Amino acid sequence: MSNSLTKVMKTYIDNNSMELRSDSLLFYYRKEHKLTANTIYSRFRKILNASNIPYEGSLKGPRLHDLRHTFAVTTMNKLADSGKDLYVILPILSAYLGHSGVKSTERYLRLTEERLSSITDSVQLHLPEIFPEVKENAEI
Repeated sequence: MSNSLTKVMKTYIDNNSMELRSDSLLFYYRKEHKLTANTIYSRFRKILNASNIPYEGSLKGPRLHDLRHTFAVTTMNKLADSGKDLYVILPILSAYLGHSGVKSTERYLRLTEERLSSITDSVQLHLPEIFPEVKENAEI
């Protein structure tokens, strides 16, 4: 656990007047009530409803997992826009998301049409010999 996360967790524990034992709940729904996946899912659905965001079904969403996907894609796009090397960013983002390897993170990342065209434009500008312009009816 990083030093910054350790600080945040200590503050959380102090602010909640927690006495930690080996059987203590660190995250809970109500005092002494375990926080479960069902509790989180139920709260998410209530927030969608209160926000007038329609839920379209089990695999159609919006899903809680969509927040994670959006975070990963948005972060990758912002870092790429700021000129960061994508090959350096991906392993860092992967570790931040808690993945055991880059392959797991790749599932989150999709090229939007806008992103793809900016990459293609950049490649064409810097390495024009890779994608030479082809003129119709030109002999090869």
